[in-house]
Amino acid sequence: MFNYKYYIGLVLFLLTVSLSRAGEEIYNEKLRGQDILLNTLKVEDPHYNEILLDPNYTERFENASVDAYVLLKFQGYDRSMQYYNNDWDYCVDLKIIAWDNNGVSQTFGKTLTIDYRVDGKYTDKQAFHIGPYHKFSILAITECPASNPPPLVNKDIILEGNIVVNRYYKMDLGIAPVITVTQIAPSNEALFKWSFLTGAESYDLEWLYVNDPSTVVTEKHFQNAVRITLTSNTYRINNVFEAGRVFYRVRGVGRAGNDFGQIIPGPWSAPTNYYSISINEFDKRNWTYQAAFAEEGKNLKTLTYYDGSLRTRQTIETANARDGIFVAETKYDHEGRAAVETMAIPVGSRNMKFYDDFNLNSGSPFEKSKFDIADAL
Repeated sequence: MFNYKYYIGLVLFLLTVSLSRAGEEIYNEKLRGQDILLNTLKVEDPHYNEILLDPNYTERFENASVDAYVLLKFQGYDRSMQYYNNDWDYCVDLKIIAWDNNGVSQTFGKTLTIDYRVDGKYTDKQAFHIGPYHKFSILAITECPASNPPPLVNKDIILEGNIVVNRYYKMDLGIAPVITVTQIAPSNEALFKWSFLTGAESYDLEWLYVNDPSTVVTEKHFQNAVRITLTSNTYRINNVFEAGRVFYRVRGVGRAGNDFGQIIPGPWSAPTNYYSISINEFDKRNWTYQAAFAEEGKNLKTLTYYDGSLRTRQTIETANARDGIFVAETKYDHEGRAAVETMAIPVGSRNMKFYDDFNLNSGSPFEKSKFDIADAL
């Protein structure tokens, strides 16, 4: 037997990770200040030699895109320098050599210029996109004849070389992540952790509450599970459950296809993994729980407690953007009418539970005798 009646309003927005984010790898090198004119700069994708020498490298990974570029910028890095007194222009001539996937080199010449103006209007960066190269070097860096640099070129002036690769590794479709769960007693949470899979761009995590311990859970039961999609390998949930069991599983998700838009899910971990929930306050009170999920498991959760006549008594809310939970209460007068609604107050805890005597007046609970004190007719 399954018990779902307390999980009302559960909304799932399962958003996949964008291609530009999922497989992005960035490699860069920097020169600062006076070092710009005294050194050379080299940037290389660590997989370049593999791409160059091994024709079977695509059996392990594929590159969706690659972009090599050089950037000259003014960052305001040197905090010892409060401001520049005068206008200046900083200009450098660059000689760049880039190598393609066949090891063939190509030479580029480029001038980059930034400037500063006392009136606040200035050009703080200029970039040159070299092209789809996994390796390049800047062999000559000279100051332009037209350059009018500041008296001292500080470390807040930077020449930076970057290679940005969107790379997708092949995922072994025969391996499922190994998942474990840890109970965090102070916050009454369960922390899931699972192993990374090479080639997995994201992971699907599911959990399922079952109130009857004699139920034999199979793949079919997980049709009613909560599922979120993550790029990390950890996630925690609040144990807002009556006595029973929480089953859980996880799988890796890879990418394939000409534009890497095809989702390739791997096998699930065993559906028989679970942890037990003992008898607790959720077996003794009237309550509802609502959770809304967005990308990366971001969530907004609301736990509401009711009295015997199903009037709202206490509301607990938590969200990823908040540190801890917020508690609000509704107080009723002698006629049973809602008379006072307190503001949501942070409690400095992550534990979603009922908080006894939460609002006090002179050290005693704030109840109707504190505010509904008119003389009887």
